[in-house]
Amino acid sequence: MSCCQDVGGENALDRLKHIGIEIIRNCNGLPLAIKAIGGLLRTKRATEHEWKVVLHDPAWKTDITHNDLNSALRLSYEDLSPAVKQCFLYFSLIPKGFRMATGDVIGMWNAEGFIEVAPSVEGRWKEVEDIGLCYYGDLITRNLIQQHGEDGYGPTCVMHDVIRSFARYMAKEEALVVGSGQISSLVSSPKFRRLCIEKLELESESDATVLPDWSSIFEKQEFLRSLIICDRMKFEPKGSDCWLSRFPSLRVMFLYQAESDRFMGSLGKLRHLRFLLLWRTDVSRLPDEIGKMRFLEHIHIQKCSNFDGQVPSSMLKLDRLRYLSIVDDTKYTVPKGLSGLTNLRTLRDFPSQIDDEWCSLQEVGPLHLLRWLILGNLIAVHSAWLAAQARIHDKVHLLNLSLMCYKTDNSGEKPNFAEVTDEVSRRVEEVFNELCPPPQLQNLRIKDYIGRRLPHWLYTTATTRILSVDFNSLINLRLVGLPFCIELPDALCRLPCLGTLFIFFAPAVRRVGGEFQRLQQTSGGGGSSSSSLAAFPQLQHISLRELPNWEEWEWEEEEGRHDSSIAMPSLHKLVIAQSKLGCLPAGLASSRRLVLKELILHDVSRITAVENFPSVVELHVRSCPCLIIIRGFPRVQSICIESCQALELLEAGTALDSLALDDPDLETLPEYLRGLMPRIVRVKRCHQKLRHLLSTSDDSTSAEYLAEMDKVKQCGKLVVL
Repeated sequence: MSCCQDVGGENALDRLKHIGIEIIRNCNGLPLAIKAIGGLLRTKRATEHEWKVVLHDPAWKTDITHNDLNSALRLSYEDLSPAVKQCFLYFSLIPKGFRMATGDVIGMWNAEGFIEVAPSVEGRWKEVEDIGLCYYGDLITRNLIQQHGEDGYGPTCVMHDVIRSFARYMAKEEALVVGSGQISSLVSSPKFRRLCIEKLELESESDATVLPDWSSIFEKQEFLRSLIICDRMKFEPKGSDCWLSRFPSLRVMFLYQAESDRFMGSLGKLRHLRFLLLWRTDVSRLPDEIGKMRFLEHIHIQKCSNFDGQVPSSMLKLDRLRYLSIVDDTKYTVPKGLSGLTNLRTLRDFPSQIDDEWCSLQEVGPLHLLRWLILGNLIAVHSAWLAAQARIHDKVHLLNLSLMCYKTDNSGEKPNFAEVTDEVSRRVEEVFNELCPPPQLQNLRIKDYIGRRLPHWLYTTATTRILSVDFNSLINLRLVGLPFCIELPDALCRLPCLGTLFIFFAPAVRRVGGEFQRLQQTSGGGGSSSSSLAAFPQLQHISLRELPNWEEWEWEEEEGRHDSSIAMPSLHKLVIAQSKLGCLPAGLASSRRLVLKELILHDVSRITAVENFPSVVELHVRSCPCLIIIRGFPRVQSICIESCQALELLEAGTALDSLALDDPDLETLPEYLRGLMPRIVRVKRCHQKLRHLLSTSDDSTSAEYLAEMDKVKQCGKLVVL
């Protein structure tokens, strides 16, 4: 139960151990129940009183489902504030398996009126997005929803199936979720405020012909506030202006892989609609009368290939609009006058377009409340002056910024960089220099940058050796696609809050010098010297992928310095993939590096040895053909080795729990297994000859079989998958 909030330190938690054991007994050993209760205790003070309140809560005995898991969930649910309870129940309407972007989740909550806006301590009104993020964080902390990667635009989240079932049960009086083809008689009840029709997995081909009937919804649900449809439906012939006319109270409309174009003719009748999400639908246009939907705050159109790209001019009347996103294979023509939508907080995949003297970036300039901005096709901007019109540096609320040279596309295909001329490259550098973010930025992504040198605001000045802009709030930095940059900027190590650094595809980088992770002495001024500070002080995760010509990393071990002052003192995870590094630098592989837990090396073609990582607990090496030695991992618990045929020596301490081997050419178990004592050895892929030998009991007495078993005689168990 150590996941609880630490109030009083480890000693306080030790004193509560006996209560924690009793709480776990109440969970009857169910992992999900323990996880939910752990999330609940994380929000409590580590005091005997607060833990006993949880232990003796009547919900353990009175839960109507008589289920230990539901009792734990009920406890966590009842501890939520009224507003967060509504948000939790509403999240259960999101279809199974659908990874929902955080911005969309908050937009739906806000459309339903769940987010309670109140003034802050300073008397200023809090932003809806900030309050929504607090609700979201509360549910994440309590393990009621789970963050599940990113979609290129930010974190996405999901809900466990069992938790979803519990939430739907709790919301059954006002919300109904049915599978396509299974529209029940309940749909005819007018009591429901929220309806989700989700696609079911087909058990037979004949089921594919069963479609839910739109009339079963249309005729009865006049008080519906949220409508989520994730499959095709059967429609009776009607006029195009009638399909939505019976839903005067609708606030949320979410269509995924469903017909939506037929609704556009009557969409304007939804005068109270706040939220519109169309994903993988057949929509071809937005209605001209969309400007009459004066309450509309959130428009998200994604992967709708039939969309004609034209945004009606009437949309410029939506002065409440906070979120506009038209992305992924969806054409988009920026209307002149979009700068009037000054209430916008999120503008995603905004394309740079030129029309004579007009540039779409000019429309971004007045949008001073933006918190999230994604600019694409910046290669089209032909002068730095036009880029300056976006006034990025003046947007004091901006927290997330993405700058991309090409049109946004999630297909994974790289642009044709061979067509880039020196003139275009210089122009792009000048344009990006004018797109300097504001100091309070938290997340920055630069994608497919075709300049020879990254923007000047990522470098220190030659005279003072300090950043031209103090990005003291920057947490995440992603540099994705740097085809012509030969060096990495020297200022990144000075970012005090940088926690994640991701560099992907930089084929021109051959050497990373010491200046990358070494603070240079600052000149003039008072205060402490930079030599006493750590470089990359908060960096926890660094991933360096697709640097195919990277051969050298200069980083000497800092002698005579405290552990907390070495470069990257907080580094927890390191990934290096697709490079020509011959060795890892001494400054990285240091006996004083005590926080690094996870080390991943993929396709590092020239590396011969991986040594001296005393704190690593998880090691994964793949396709390192020259790797001969792995040693100096006294605390490693899990090792995975894939296709490293040259490996001869593997040393690990007694903490080793599991060792996985994965090599389709492996004909015999490697000799380096002798002397290792993991609890389990898993052989995933191997040569058919070895698989047959290890899997067939008929050969268990053969000399060949016994020779293989001798190599793993000190291992607990051998499993061939």
